[in-house]
Amino acid sequence: MTRTGTVRALPNLLLGVASVAVAVGAVEAYLRATGYNPMQALLDGRELIVRASPDPLRRYEGTPFGSGVAWRARVELNSHGFRDDEHPVAKGEGVYRIAVLGDSIAFGNFLSVEETFPARLERLFRSAQAQDRVEVVNMAMGGYDTLQEVATLEAVGTRFRPDLVVVAFCFNDVGTDAINLEYIEKAATYGSSPIYALRVAQLVRASLDRFSGRYASREPIGDAEFLAANADHVEDVGDDARLRSRIEALEAALARGRDPHGFAPLYASPARIGKLRHALGRLRELGRAHGFGVLGLIVPVLDGRPENADLYRAAYAIVAGEFERQGFGVVSLHPEFSAAGLDGLRRWSDDLLHPDARGHRLIAERLYQEVRRLREESQR
Repeated sequence: MTRTGTVRALPNLLLGVASVAVAVGAVEAYLRATGYNPMQALLDGRELIVRASPDPLRRYEGTPFGSGVAWRARVELNSHGFRDDEHPVAKGEGVYRIAVLGDSIAFGNFLSVEETFPARLERLFRSAQAQDRVEVVNMAMGGYDTLQEVATLEAVGTRFRPDLVVVAFCFNDVGTDAINLEYIEKAATYGSSPIYALRVAQLVRASLDRFSGRYASREPIGDAEFLAANADHVEDVGDDARLRSRIEALEAALARGRDPHGFAPLYASPARIGKLRHALGRLRELGRAHGFGVLGLIVPVLDGRPENADLYRAAYAIVAGEFERQGFGVVSLHPEFSAAGLDGLRRWSDDLLHPDARGHRLIAERLYQEVRRLREESQR
């Protein structure tokens, strides 16, 4: 192109650039007017609450003194990144200390901290026996599986010298990693460049993420991928005849019912149960080294459909068997939840995993009775 042609084309180029800028500006204005802000929706207060962990087993953790509105609840974390009061590390004379491990149920997603079962349990002891000094330290974090929970106890929890460790087991604990890891990755991406302050840039990035499928799937990963990700943390369970019998009972129940979340079939996976066994084995060794007992707490799926009852019962029999294999006690909330009506304990209609405040009250009351029984037996 000649110099004259270039000069003639320049206005058209500038006009095209201006047209694109006007169009982008119009889209930006529209997105802002309609409230489109996926970065803020992603953060949901968690930018101050969850962070990546230097511990490769924990992978993420609560941010010390983090606070904000997240998981539809006001969240305040203490100096250890726990959603709890600031318990002194040094245990006072005569204090009986309970450490609670768990995921979003024990953490209290969608609930005030006062409504959670660890807080309720501590209040029950305080109100019933003023001279009986019981502290409940809630070390739970949303999305954790059992190994992450045990790693938290290893890294931080043993400093509190618990007398009893309660492991709250949720039905999705044998699933894939939680979306909190997805959140951390996305937050890092969106925070990596000021361009993501533009809603248009967020729209383009979100569309690309959906197209590539990077964040689209929250389904449990397959066994091969699971084994690759957990190669050092899966115990061989192949020669366990009792477990094999329970898996066969689950497979028979799966032919008659269907878990809407898709987690039930994972309990027939030797790899998944092998990781649970590995985690509980680590917990057993910790208990021996630090002198605490362990109590498994099975929180039922909030699904009252009769056709699925055998399915859940068979899956939780596998979990109970793993706790019992390590010499741990096991408490199932199924009798209390069934009597109250499983479907009626949901926080909302399609959430089958998180009990509402009434469900947390039932958990606390059952735990209160169980802990009292254990303490009375130990004092005989």
